[in-house]
Amino acid sequence: IVTVNPASFVKKPSVRTRKGSDERLTPEQLAVLFTHCTGRTRIVVRIAASTGMREGEIFGLRWRDVDLKGRLIHVCRQYTHGEIVEHGKTDAASRDIGIDSKLAAELSAWKLQQKAERREDDSLVVATSTGEPISASNFLARDFQPALKRAELPRVNFHSLRHTAATILASSNIPPGTVHRILGHANFATTMKLYGGLTAAALETAAGTLGEAFEPKKEVNRS
Repeated sequence: IVTVNPASFVKKPSVRTRKGSDERLTPEQLAVLFTHCTGRTRIVVRIAASTGMREGEIFGLRWRDVDLKGRLIHVCRQYTHGEIVEHGKTDAASRDIGIDSKLAAELSAWKLQQKAERREDDSLVVATSTGEPISASNFLARDFQPALKRAELPRVNFHSLRHTAATILASSNIPPGTVHRILGHANFATTMKLYGGLTAAALETAAGTLGEAFEPKKEVNRS
């Protein structure tokens, strides 16, 4: 009865690149930044750069969400607009992220430095002097930007650490689906649109792989 598919007139939504999404520090710049960060600043920067977590997710992180022995961080909520917002069970933002041994060691040492009441399961991993969640704007002005200045690095925003981590992941041999899961985007297209840009090294490796694919294979001497 219907001669024309009405869905053909619907314009598909496109994934827009956020302004400033190309702002990121190189791994070499991150290494320099680490040397100029101490205390909670270093912990926050290390988590962000090593996991790609959003700043609100880091500021809402509790010790119960960190498995130091299993080297895993369970992202299940974030501190945003002055309140804690829980991620839904079906929400892509709710996810588990593996951490390396160095970050696990730093978190263990950081936890031991805290007062006993700040090491409880429901205590925040990083907090104000009174144990309350940290304001993202305050952290940016009082901790992050001064650290960048000391390290003589570009004045990027904190979200650039997520961009850096994502670019490193997307340019590695890690499957795109895994990168998408780590970053916690609701849409896979968002991950590829924002962070699918490959580094020069990755492009060179890809070119070499393609070139070798068409080279005559050497016969193996089985004698």
